[in-house]
Amino acid sequence: LYIWYMQHSTQCYKCRARMCAQNLRDQLMFHLVKTFSRGRCLVAAEQIGAGCNLIVESPFVQVQFEANVESSIALAYLICQKLLKDPAARKVFMSLCAPSKTSNNEAKKDKLRNLLGHITSAELDLDGIFSRIDFNVFTIQDTEMKALGIGVYIQAAMINHSCCPNCIQTFVNNKLYIRSIREIKEGEEITIAYIDVAK
Repeated sequence: LYIWYMQHSTQCYKCRARMCAQNLRDQLMFHLVKTFSRGRCLVAAEQIGAGCNLIVESPFVQVQFEANVESSIALAYLICQKLLKDPAARKVFMSLCAPSKTSNNEAKKDKLRNLLGHITSAELDLDGIFSRIDFNVFTIQDTEMKALGIGVYIQAAMINHSCCPNCIQTFVNNKLYIRSIREIKEGEEITIAYIDVAK
């Protein structure tokens, strides 16, 4: 995961200046850990003040909402194309959390198989791809909170939900920002709200 992040990020979180990849790991404000109760999650590697951008991430894959287009199938198609071309991308995407049992129906998989053409389901785990989309997709929004599309963000997908989160997610175009909304202590889990907790 660190290798993926280093290959796709080139800005210092403090000054936003461009930096070389070898120094980026030292600049991360968080660590990926596994816990018994919360599974895999991100925890603060240092004390973080309010208003810091912890993650600034471009999408692994994204689609815009369009009339008469099933977004999850369009996204799955783009993911399949990427996974077939890039073994490293396949390893990273398939490492995302997903349920052991999936509720995906055959109709979705049949539509995806038709789009993929000659590619057989044996080459790709379609159930696994759809379940990872269901569990890890972000809705891309504009500044007025209007939904524009959906995307998968590898680093941000590691963040767990809390009804009292210490971070929020915002978008500038399709770029995702994870920003702290209060002070976060070293060793504290980094969390966002998956739902609108104000409702």
